[in-house]
Amino acid sequence: MGTIEIFQIVFSVSAAIFVVIFIPVAIQLFRTLCSIQRLIKDQNDGHNG
Repeated sequence: MGTIEIFQIVFSVSAAIFVVIFIPVAIQLFRTLCSIQRLIKDQNDGHNG
């Protein structure tokens, strides 16, 4: 096996790990941001009566 094949395997494995870790984290961040925006909006609406 040449270095190019090894590099491709390593790259594929790290890309797969990155996707598996990144997607749940991104979803969690998105939900957190949405709930924070909702909280801010609720507070602003509450001051208006």
